[in-house]
Amino acid sequence: MPSRHPNRLISVVLIATASVWMAGCSSPRLQARSLPPELRATPGAGMQRVRLGGLATTTAPSAAIGADDVLKMRIVTGLAAEEPIEHQARVAADGTIDTPLVGRVVVAGYEPAVAADQIAAAAVARGVFVRPQVSVEVESPATHRVTVLGAVGEPGVKDLPRSGCDVLSAIAAAGGLTEEAGAVVELLRGGSEQLAEAAPPSEVQQVAFNQPQAGPLAALRSRAEVIDLARPEATPPDRLRLSDRDVIIVRPKQMRVIHVTGLVKSPNQFELMEEHDMRVLDAIAMAGGPSSVVADKVLVLRQLPRQPEPVAIEVSIAQAKKDGSENLILQAGDLVSVESTATTAVFDTFTTLFRVTMGVGGNLTAF
Repeated sequence: MPSRHPNRLISVVLIATASVWMAGCSSPRLQARSLPPELRATPGAGMQRVRLGGLATTTAPSAAIGADDVLKMRIVTGLAAEEPIEHQARVAADGTIDTPLVGRVVVAGYEPAVAADQIAAAAVARGVFVRPQVSVEVESPATHRVTVLGAVGEPGVKDLPRSGCDVLSAIAAAGGLTEEAGAVVELLRGGSEQLAEAAPPSEVQQVAFNQPQAGPLAALRSRAEVIDLARPEATPPDRLRLSDRDVIIVRPKQMRVIHVTGLVKSPNQFELMEEHDMRVLDAIAMAGGPSSVVADKVLVLRQLPRQPEPVAIEVSIAQAKKDGSENLILQAGDLVSVESTATTAVFDTFTTLFRVTMGVGGNLTAF
């Protein structure tokens, strides 16, 4: 049955969490104003923006002819008595195409206009024609079958032109990213057949949404390449190009939250905003502000990668209002606790006694 006092329940959970963290935090407390740069959260710590524009500039589609493309050729021999020769053929695996009368000519890697010049030059060199006019166009480009899963509009198997087949074109073919899409993409090279063997179709979609897996499915995903769409400049263009039977999994956003507890009016957890950074004073304000007017000491508990214990950082509310370096940028997982001190204890006790005295006095007067 749901609790009638959800805020009270959240407060108990947060206080218990803070107690566990503080009990396990044996490292000395650090001062916010003198915190080393490596312990500070960088601007944009809460942002997961996808920059597909960066991918577009690094993986522009190529017009070069490739193996398995079907070409349409037209050869005008230059002789008035002869009709133009029209021929259709598929580019072989070795990059050559069988041209009427001329024989095999290498065309892979060339754009159609250059391939036409190659065929004309071969015809002259082999003594077939004197001054032929050749035109080449790609009748049917070769395609790759790519599987796109996860936070996209239309997940499934997509047939994409081999030329320019990359992560961006695959996402576009799958209907683009949804609002739930994060910035991380998993890439399984040639993994479509392995994915089908590792999991039945009913479980394939679960792969895309970070459901717990075990066995062959977990082993398969452990070999996936991870690409950060928020930092396309950090990924070499070659890693963004796709081949036949590749699988792309667009991970959804992971909720990135901070916790606020202690002497605040509404202890709770809050999601980091993508529009701007969240700082200590922002977090306290979202929790309703301090519950004690003299509260000043704040403890930020921050878990660092590859460290068993969190780092404790002391922040002064008064100083944070004056100094931006004191008003720390928060990162996912931070716990912000407005601490009780001797000053807050005395003041709050005095305030409570004063209210009780005034209440009793008022009642006696009324009596």
